[in-house]
Amino acid sequence: MLNLSGRPVLVVGGGMVATRRVGVLLAQDARVTVIAPQVSEELAQHADSGQIVWEQRGFEPGDVAGNVLVLALTDNPAVQEAVRRACEIASTLCLVGGHPRSSTLWFMAHRLLDGLTVAVSAGGNPRRAQETVENLARHIKASKSSTR
Repeated sequence: MLNLSGRPVLVVGGGMVATRRVGVLLAQDARVTVIAPQVSEELAQHADSGQIVWEQRGFEPGDVAGNVLVLALTDNPAVQEAVRRACEIASTLCLVGGHPRSSTLWFMAHRLLDGLTVAVSAGGNPRRAQETVENLARHIKASKSSTR
Protein backbone atom coordinates (compact mmCIF):
# COMPACT_ATOMS: atom_id res chain seq x y z
CA MET A 1 0.00 0.00 0.00
CA LEU A 2 1.19 3.49 -0.80
CA ASN A 3 0.70 6.53 1.39
CA LEU A 4 -0.79 8.94 -1.16
CA SER A 5 -2.00 11.56 1.30
CA GLY A 6 -1.26 14.98 -0.16
CA ARG A 7 0.67 13.48 -3.05
CA PRO A 8 -0.04 14.23 -6.73
CA VAL A 9 -1.61 11.44 -8.76
CA LEU A 10 -2.54 11.64 -12.44
CA VAL A 11 -5.47 9.71 -13.91
CA VAL A 12 -5.63 9.56 -17.70
CA GLY A 13 -9.19 8.72 -18.72
CA GLY A 14 -12.62 9.72 -17.52
CA GLY A 15 -14.84 6.65 -17.75
CA MET A 16 -16.30 4.34 -15.13
CA VAL A 17 -13.02 2.62 -14.21
CA ALA A 18 -11.36 6.01 -13.78
CA THR A 19 -14.33 7.13 -11.68
CA ARG A 20 -13.94 4.14 -9.32
CA ARG A 21 -10.18 4.62 -9.02
CA VAL A 22 -10.53 8.35 -8.37
CA GLY A 23 -12.90 7.50 -5.50
CA VAL A 24 -10.22 5.27 -3.97
CA LEU A 25 -7.57 7.97 -4.46
CA LEU A 26 -9.74 10.66 -2.87
CA ALA A 27 -10.38 8.39 0.12
CA GLN A 28 -6.58 8.30 0.53
CA ASP A 29 -6.41 12.12 0.35
CA ALA A 30 -4.37 12.09 -2.86
CA ARG A 31 -4.20 15.27 -4.95
CA VAL A 32 -5.86 14.00 -8.13
CA THR A 33 -5.63 15.43 -11.62
CA VAL A 34 -7.72 13.83 -14.38
CA ILE A 35 -6.79 14.33 -18.02
CA ALA A 36 -9.53 13.36 -20.46
CA PRO A 37 -11.56 15.05 -23.19
CA GLN A 38 -14.74 13.83 -21.44
CA VAL A 39 -15.45 12.49 -17.97
CA SER A 40 -18.30 10.78 -16.14
CA GLU A 41 -20.89 12.91 -14.38
CA GLU A 42 -19.40 11.93 -11.02
CA LEU A 43 -15.91 13.08 -12.04
CA ALA A 44 -17.34 16.34 -13.39
CA GLN A 45 -19.00 16.88 -10.00
CA HIS A 46 -15.69 16.20 -8.21
CA ALA A 47 -14.06 18.79 -10.48
CA ASP A 48 -16.84 21.33 -9.92
CA SER A 49 -16.49 20.93 -6.14
CA GLY A 50 -12.70 21.30 -6.28
CA GLN A 51 -11.95 17.75 -5.12
CA ILE A 52 -10.01 17.03 -8.31
CA VAL A 53 -8.51 18.99 -11.17
CA TRP A 54 -9.90 18.07 -14.59
CA GLU A 55 -7.89 19.04 -17.65
CA GLN A 56 -10.29 18.62 -20.56
CA ARG A 57 -7.85 17.48 -23.24
CA GLY A 58 -5.78 14.55 -24.44
CA PHE A 59 -2.69 13.13 -22.77
CA GLU A 60 0.79 14.49 -23.48
CA PRO A 61 3.97 12.66 -22.33
CA GLY A 62 5.08 15.62 -20.20
CA ASP A 63 1.93 15.25 -18.09
CA VAL A 64 3.54 12.54 -15.95
CA ALA A 65 6.15 14.94 -14.51
CA GLY A 66 5.71 15.66 -10.82
CA ASN A 67 3.28 12.82 -10.13
CA VAL A 68 4.10 9.94 -7.79
CA LEU A 69 1.61 7.68 -9.55
CA VAL A 70 -0.10 7.67 -12.94
CA LEU A 71 -3.13 5.58 -13.89
CA ALA A 72 -3.77 4.95 -17.59
CA LEU A 73 -7.49 4.15 -17.70
CA THR A 74 -8.64 4.78 -21.25
CA ASP A 75 -10.16 2.53 -23.88
CA ASN A 76 -7.52 3.62 -26.40
CA PRO A 77 -4.53 1.21 -26.64
CA ALA A 78 -2.30 3.87 -28.22
CA VAL A 79 -2.93 6.28 -25.35
CA GLN A 80 -2.42 3.52 -22.79
CA GLU A 81 0.95 2.68 -24.36
CA ALA A 82 1.97 6.35 -24.58
CA VAL A 83 1.24 6.77 -20.86
CA ARG A 84 3.18 3.60 -20.01
CA ARG A 85 6.19 4.73 -22.07
CA ALA A 86 6.18 8.23 -20.56
CA CYS A 87 6.07 6.76 -17.05
CA GLU A 88 8.89 4.35 -17.82
CA ILE A 89 11.08 7.20 -19.08
CA ALA A 90 10.23 9.32 -16.02
CA SER A 91 10.64 6.39 -13.57
CA THR A 92 7.09 7.03 -12.36
CA LEU A 93 4.84 4.28 -10.98
CA CYS A 94 2.15 3.42 -13.52
CA LEU A 95 -1.00 1.33 -13.53
CA VAL A 96 -2.13 0.46 -17.05
CA GLY A 97 -5.80 -0.51 -16.85
CA GLY A 98 -6.49 -3.97 -18.24
CA HIS A 99 -2.79 -4.75 -18.61
CA PRO A 100 -1.33 -5.86 -15.28
CA ARG A 101 1.90 -7.12 -16.86
CA SER A 102 2.57 -3.65 -18.31
CA SER A 103 1.94 -2.00 -14.93
CA THR A 104 4.55 -1.25 -12.29
CA LEU A 105 1.96 -1.76 -9.54
CA TRP A 106 -1.52 -3.15 -8.97
CA PHE A 107 -4.29 -1.90 -6.76
CA MET A 108 -5.12 -4.45 -4.11
CA ALA A 109 -8.69 -5.42 -3.36
CA HIS A 110 -9.35 -4.23 0.17
CA ARG A 111 -11.89 -3.80 2.94
CA LEU A 112 -11.73 -1.78 6.13
CA LEU A 113 -13.14 -3.57 9.18
CA ASP A 114 -13.04 -1.81 12.56
CA GLY A 115 -9.59 -0.33 11.99
CA LEU A 116 -8.26 -3.44 10.25
CA THR A 117 -7.35 -3.26 6.56
CA VAL A 118 -7.72 -6.55 4.72
CA ALA A 119 -5.95 -6.39 1.35
CA VAL A 120 -5.30 -9.07 -1.26
CA SER A 121 -3.41 -9.11 -4.53
CA ALA A 122 -4.01 -11.96 -6.96
CA GLY A 123 -1.31 -11.32 -9.53
CA GLY A 124 -3.37 -8.89 -11.57
CA ASN A 125 -6.64 -10.86 -11.34
CA PRO A 126 -8.96 -8.29 -9.69
CA ARG A 127 -12.04 -10.54 -9.61
CA ARG A 128 -10.19 -13.27 -7.71
CA ALA A 129 -8.68 -10.74 -5.32
CA GLN A 130 -12.08 -9.16 -4.59
CA GLU A 131 -13.72 -12.54 -3.97
CA THR A 132 -10.91 -13.48 -1.57
CA VAL A 133 -11.20 -10.19 0.33
CA GLU A 134 -14.96 -10.65 0.69
CA ASN A 135 -14.46 -14.22 1.98
CA LEU A 136 -11.85 -13.05 4.47
CA ALA A 137 -14.09 -10.19 5.61
CA ARG A 138 -16.97 -12.62 6.24
CA HIS A 139 -14.64 -14.92 8.18
CA ILE A 140 -13.30 -12.04 10.29
CA LYS A 141 -16.82 -10.79 11.06
CA ALA A 142 -17.98 -14.30 12.00
CA SER A 143 -14.90 -14.85 14.16
CA LYS A 144 -15.38 -11.50 15.88
CA SER A 145 -19.05 -12.20 16.70
CA SER A 146 -18.27 -15.68 18.05
CA THR A 147 -15.70 -14.25 20.50
CA ARG A 148 -18.14 -11.79 22.06
